[in-house]
Amino acid sequence: MSKIPWGPIRSSLTENFSFGDIKKIVGYAGIDMPQLAHLEQKSQGSASKSQLLSAIDNQIGLMDSNSTGVVASICCEEMLKRKPDLIGKLDHVLSRVGWKFSGTTLLPVEIFDISELKDIPENAHEDIQKAASR
Repeated sequence: MSKIPWGPIRSSLTENFSFGDIKKIVGYAGIDMPQLAHLEQKSQGSASKSQLLSAIDNQIGLMDSNSTGVVASICCEEMLKRKPDLIGKLDHVLSRVGWKFSGTTLLPVEIFDISELKDIPENAHEDIQKAASR
């Protein structure tokens, strides 16, 4: 299976979301928030987005590939809920590293050809996407 595309997701978080939004997005994805609790933005002595994302990188680096896949997928879903117009850009940067969207589900291209979904009954798409994302 392709390596989880954390790099493009991380870059997209940096470019398109505030410090607070990044914390919310990764919180939904199952990142251990107590490990990020000390990273806050305040008037003095605040943490930067780079410091926040480095702390997230450390957690992702310790995860197995299944867990990182879940984090990547949920992060993308949450990013697109907040900014649906990012789908084109995210799809482009992720496709360069072997990942594509089917709806809002992130899938490795090697699983199947997403274009073949048009030949499958619409009511089966969600089940196929869930199975492929696992």
